[in-house]
Amino acid sequence: MYEFFTKKPRLEKGIIINPEINNVRPLFKEDIDELKSFYRSFTYYLSDSFILCSFIKIAKDYAGLIDDKDKFVFLVKSRMNEIVTSFGLTANFNYGKMHKNEFFGNTTREFIVATSDDFDSSIPWQDLAPLTCLYHDQNGLDLIIPAPGMTNSKTFQQPVVLQINIPMLLWQFSQWYKVSENKELVRFVRSYPLLNYMDSHLDIAMINRFKDNFYNSIVEDAEVKKEQIADSDWRFIKPTVNRYNNSIINHDRRIDKIHDSLYQQLKNKRLAPDEFLSCIPTIINENALRCLYLGERPSSRQIEWVLGIARLRYIGMILRYGNLNKNVINTDFKRHITTDLQALIADKSWSMMAPALSREVRSDVKTLIRPYL
Repeated sequence: MYEFFTKKPRLEKGIIINPEINNVRPLFKEDIDELKSFYRSFTYYLSDSFILCSFIKIAKDYAGLIDDKDKFVFLVKSRMNEIVTSFGLTANFNYGKMHKNEFFGNTTREFIVATSDDFDSSIPWQDLAPLTCLYHDQNGLDLIIPAPGMTNSKTFQQPVVLQINIPMLLWQFSQWYKVSENKELVRFVRSYPLLNYMDSHLDIAMINRFKDNFYNSIVEDAEVKKEQIADSDWRFIKPTVNRYNNSIINHDRRIDKIHDSLYQQLKNKRLAPDEFLSCIPTIINENALRCLYLGERPSSRQIEWVLGIARLRYIGMILRYGNLNKNVINTDFKRHITTDLQALIADKSWSMMAPALSREVRSDVKTLIRPYL
C-alpha cells in the first residue's frame, strides 16, 4: 500500500506555490539552527543505555579506524542482522516489535524501521540525519528533540514511526570521534542524531497541519459545523497553537493562511496524486511529495505493515482530495490502493500488530480509505 511513496519524485516544484512560504522557511530554519546551537553547548541528561547509544556500542570498534566510507558501510552492514534482531527493529527481513518510551514519553507507541540505504558522504557529517520521522500525528509546529525527558509534554494518540539508517549513524559517529576531544558517547548522540531529527519531525507536522486545515475547509464549504463532528471523527482536528518552549517564534498563523489560500486554489483543480502532494509546502524538503518519499526499496511482508501505518492517513488525504472534485485522474491510484488493501488483508500482515492497534488501523481504513475508493 506504500509503493506509491517509493517512486522517486518526478516533480521538483509544486504546481501551485504560495510565495509567502519562501518568507517563512528562513525563519523556521533560523529557529532550528539557534536551537541546535543552544543544545550543542547545553548538556541535558541522556542515559548511556539509550537505544542509539546501544546501536553504536555494537559496532564501536570501527570508529575512527576506517577512512574509506564504502568499506566502512560494508562492515557495518555485516552487523545489520545482529542489530535489527537484537533490538526488535523492523526491516525487510524482520517484523520487529512495538516499542514504548525509547524516544518519547507518555507511553507513546513507537515503531523503528532500520535501513542501510546508501548516503552521500560528501554531506558534512554534522548535517547527516540518520534518525528521521516517517509519521507522527501532531500538527503543532514546535521543534521536537526525541529524547526521554525532553518530550514528556507531548501526547501522541497515533503510533510514531521512526527510521534509522544504521550505517549513516555509525559513519557520523566515526567522523565525530576523530575530531572530538570529549569522546563521551552520549555527548555525540545528544548533539547530532537527536538534534538533526527535528527537521523531519517538523516537515511531517507541516503536512499534518495542512491535512487538518484541508479537512476543516472541506467541512466549512459543506456548511457543516466542525463542533458537531469534532468529537466523533479525529480527522477534523483544529490545528494547535504552538505554546512550547522549543518554538522561538510562533509562525503557526502564517502557515494557516498559506493553507487557506492553497485550499481555495486546489479545490478547483484536478491534479494527479503526485501533483497534489507537490503543492503542499514543507520547510526542509520543499514539499510533501519529497518529504513522504520512502526511497526505492523492495516490497516485503516484514516491513509493509509498518510503512502502511506511516502512510495510511496521507493516502486518505489524497483520496479525499480526488473525491472533492471527482478527479478521474485518481482512478489508477484508487485501483492500486484497492488491490494492495485486499492483498494485505488476505496476507494477514496486520495480524502482526497488537490486537488493539490492529483494530485501530482497520477502523482507520474503514473511515479514511474505503469511502473514497
